Amino acid sequence: MKDTKEYADYSEKEIKYVCTNFKARSAGSKTEVAASEYLKGEIEKGGWADKVETQKFRVQPHSLMLFTKIIPFIMATGGALFFINPIITLGCTALCFFILISTLIFYWQIFDFLLPRRTSQNLVATRSATGETKRRIIFGGHVDAAYEWQLFRGLGNIGFKLVSFIAIFSMLFATVISVVIIAGVDYHWWMNIPLGTLILSHVFILFFNNYHEVVDGANDNMTGTMIAISVLKYMHENKISYENTEVIALVTGGEEAGLRGAKAYARRNKDFLRDKNIETVFIAIETIRDFHYFKICDRDLNGLVRADRRAVKLLDTASERLYGTALPHIAIVPGASDAAALQQAKIPSVCLSGMDPRPSKYYHTRYDNANNLDVHSIQRGIEICLKSLEVFNESGLGS
Repeated sequence: MKDTKEYADYSEKEIKYVCTNFKARSAGSKTEVAASEYLKGEIEKGGWADKVETQKFRVQPHSLMLFTKIIPFIMATGGALFFINPIITLGCTALCFFILISTLIFYWQIFDFLLPRRTSQNLVATRSATGETKRRIIFGGHVDAAYEWQLFRGLGNIGFKLVSFIAIFSMLFATVISVVIIAGVDYHWWMNIPLGTLILSHVFILFFNNYHEVVDGANDNMTGTMIAISVLKYMHENKISYENTEVIALVTGGEEAGLRGAKAYARRNKDFLRDKNIETVFIAIETIRDFHYFKICDRDLNGLVRADRRAVKLLDTASERLYGTALPHIAIVPGASDAAALQQAKIPSVCLSGMDPRPSKYYHTRYDNANNLDVHSIQRGIEICLKSLEVFNESGLGS
């Protein structure tokens, strides 16, 4: 493997350019699409891929986090009507749990029909095999950026987790108290204090995220995007081609809206991706910033989706060849990566992450800007992907 530092430097330069010239890249925004088109032009101008295309899809950018605006009002309603009829309160808490679990845990699109839709797109750049295609490896990042988590920025890690815990506990407490009263057990006046206090905690949740502030998304996830593109650039400039292995850089839109781009890509290209004659693997590259926190995410979507064990082994082998030892494994909890969407579509997938999982203070805040990049982490991400490509070309996913 030749010097990869220049490709990390190139990635850093392009991330700074995108963050400066394509602000507020929320899902389906004009700047998100414009950034995708800019990257498409760069790939075409450099001749790094044999085929470059965009695939459009519809997205509701506010859908995933809308629960932070809805649940507080439902809880306030349930609390206000508790003394009139605790059954109403019980129904309110049950509805809140359904909304929380379906949207935050399973990423179901339950609010999409209520919201205006935008048009986003996926960018697909393909470097073809020189002969018959028998293997296909897809490296993926996402170009969209998140709405700011202002509660996390304002309260810090501990305060953010504490308020979130109290809000969830209030739902449990209100449920228990409602069941107790419905069952005919005497209600004591002191129960008003924790019930009222806990329900009031949901006022904080109203300010969980700010739909008027979109972060730059320099690390999350322009790093993943540029690493995927840099693999193609590296191959082209070092005259690397494989007879039977096709290499794709996939830049999705709408990831922060609930993996919408990856889901759209999997639906649209189902037959292509499931071709039994072509062994396919997808490697999501997600937030490459913290050099000492590189992890292989062997469980995704809040731990509910298991990464393909062969895809995990592929990254294990690549890191062993580079560093003499495999990277640690971790579950993505809470949250998800594009790998979850592809894995759910029965495409062997895994996610490579380089982020402090606590999380770091830049996660979904305005501190995720181009002045807060780590070029050595980007270089390491490029090297892992290139080594994974080398291993995959040699032996595929193995057994």
